[in-house]
Amino acid sequence: MGALMETSGVGGQIIYPFVDEDWRASRANEKAIGDALHAGRTAGNAFLSIRLGGMAVLAGDEAGIAAMEKSLPKVEGRYPFRLARHAAFHTSLLAPVSDTALEQLGPELFTAPTTPIIDGRGAIWTGAATETDELHRYTLGQQITETYDFSKSVEVAIKEFAPDVLILAGPGATLGAAIAQELIHHRWLGLATKADFSARQKDVPFLLAMGREDQRRLVV
Repeated sequence: MGALMETSGVGGQIIYPFVDEDWRASRANEKAIGDALHAGRTAGNAFLSIRLGGMAVLAGDEAGIAAMEKSLPKVEGRYPFRLARHAAFHTSLLAPVSDTALEQLGPELFTAPTTPIIDGRGAIWTGAATETDELHRYTLGQQITETYDFSKSVEVAIKEFAPDVLILAGPGATLGAAIAQELIHHRWLGLATKADFSARQKDVPFLLAMGREDQRRLVV
């Protein structure tokens, strides 16, 4: 998939926060994102690529990306931020990548999960109920060409499974903030602000990142 993205990927992605610096919902930022998508679609192609906790990953062709970057007001001294070497992942612009992947990577490569998995729509796949042909079509089809709702997957994980802890396998700890922002959004464990989450992590951590040695020790 990496090779296909490298050779056939088009467009790019930028990231912009839905939330303020304390990780609480920001109506001003949400409006700015909506306005930017409108500007991008007027100039070219623009999409909401990923709902990433308190962040929106926006994608488009070069005209769409340029219009969105121009439309979005600068916040926190670094946004909007263009993601280097990223194509317009999770949008219809990558339909050719999806088509090639479905041809070259067959359903025989897939097996039913032994542990429930949650996809980018928030749908749960369990071993007994999983048809591998469907998992193949979703993974190499809709997952590539439509918005990936990471926020929804975290919401489903906590509400359907009520875990004692969440373990972030990787890469590194970069998705920690996005997960924390989603926990705050749902007031999980009473968390309402970034400060609440930081205090909880120091006391009885709920999110354990394998990319951090101090938290990895609590897992292994």
